[in-house]
Amino acid sequence: MVALKQALKSGQIGQPVSVRFRLVAPSEFIPPAINELMQLISNYLPGFEASQANGGRFRLQSHPSGLQTNVLILSNHGPSVSLTWVPATQQPTSLKLLVIGNHGVIRLEEEVEPNWQIPTGESPEIDWYHRFVSTGEQSQPVPFPGGKSGQAPQNGPN
Repeated sequence: MVALKQALKSGQIGQPVSVRFRLVAPSEFIPPAINELMQLISNYLPGFEASQANGGRFRLQSHPSGLQTNVLILSNHGPSVSLTWVPATQQPTSLKLLVIGNHGVIRLEEEVEPNWQIPTGESPEIDWYHRFVSTGEQSQPVPFPGGKSGQAPQNGPN
């Protein structure tokens, strides 16, 4: 993640416009990984800042088996984020990340150590993981206004 932060800060891929993230890991590693990635995204993608009054919307979908969860997030300012996580005890822990910018791409695909944990910085302003899973599957995308940790989003009109 340090190399990713440096690459984004340097602007070598231009303005990030899309992020695709897939994590296969033990269940307890998933919430901090999602929150850390969303904290990183909020620093570099327009419309994902915690201060945004109306940043965009997201939709969560889970496989009926509970073995995979997908979240598609669309910013009102253009960028999109696709998150997929798979709680796994039998599969190797792996991470795939693709950041598409208007001048290049950053790609990270690797298996990680079984006891791997994402290094977390300060606590995020928003507990994104809780926000995603607490809404469940909705028939309409859920808006994500700015807010403090643990606040549930307000459902928009259907």
